[in-house]
Amino acid sequence: MPMGKLWTVLGLLSVIACGACGSSGPPAVSFAGAVNDLTSDGTALYAAVGPTLVKVEPATGAQTVLASTALDVMSIHTDGDQVFFLTPSLIGLLAGGQVKTTMFGAFGIGASFAAKDGMLYVIVAQIANASAPFEPAEDIMLMPMASVGGDASAPQVTGIHEVKTTATSAAGVFLAGDYLFAITPDGSESMLAASLGISGLAVDETHAYFIADGTLSSIALATPDVPTSLAILDDVSKVHWLALAGGHLYWNGALGVETVPIGGGTPSVFAAGDDPRCLTSLGGRLYWIEKNELRSAPLL
Repeated sequence: MPMGKLWTVLGLLSVIACGACGSSGPPAVSFAGAVNDLTSDGTALYAAVGPTLVKVEPATGAQTVLASTALDVMSIHTDGDQVFFLTPSLIGLLAGGQVKTTMFGAFGIGASFAAKDGMLYVIVAQIANASAPFEPAEDIMLMPMASVGGDASAPQVTGIHEVKTTATSAAGVFLAGDYLFAITPDGSESMLAASLGISGLAVDETHAYFIADGTLSSIALATPDVPTSLAILDDVSKVHWLALAGGHLYWNGALGVETVPIGGGTPSVFAAGDDPRCLTSLGGRLYWIEKNELRSAPLL
């Protein structure tokens, strides 16, 4: 393991032992295609594998294809009872063993959405304005969960532009891109931070954590002011997956999965690897995708 990579703010990068290095754990799982997203409903994992939605039982590694589509599944969310999935042309719902879908017609669909409290918040691309008719803007479309399988021809689209990623917690629904917003089911929004290029977002009950401009930062939800810097990253151009679990933040870094306590500290290599992505947690373990294989290690 190479040492001596200097973290501009927090000192030398330290390397810690991880559960993925030689300890027993769930069986290895390989997928048949490229994995675009990974999430959990608290008991199982769900993976977006090419044009399919796949359920994975962590204890056995068993895979079950739940849905197949014409285009790649880009993003998955679950509220525990229902599983929603997004492709470039539709949003789908899996509940009670049945799949329902809604096509989006003229809207182009982004790669992320959020699901909470009966509402879906879907990133859509539409014409920004008359003066720039060929420049799309990523807006948020609000859609009741109960309407999936019906008509989305007249959705409510907010005025929030350049949305790249979403996150939910008990505190609500949050959108990030050029800015960090909180949004309510009626479409009302409030800006929490202005920071170009947010590429990773995680939220708990009190704080939002995000990666932008090569910096991992936090901001208080109740009194948003100047973000607090937690770590300086050396892979500014990377699109980041950011996960929050067990009092630590985890992200895909230059040396593998990297981590730092939510209050700040010296970042560490949690699990060395090559281009990990799609981080999520379940049952006291962190899971991620590397070379189309499911990897995991015990949370810190």
